[in-house]
Amino acid sequence: MKGKMALAVVGVTVILAAVVGGARESSSPGKWEYQIVSFAELSGTKVS
Repeated sequence: MKGKMALAVVGVTVILAAVVGGARESSSPGKWEYQIVSFAELSGTKVS
């Protein structure tokens, strides 16, 4: 009986650690990408 209870506690601990670890990774912000644009591009006066 003690062995089954210990195994259950270890199993729950592992599952919780996996869920918490996954939550931290997914909540991290993504990388930013920057694009430099000119005033002509913003105002719509740039000719291609």
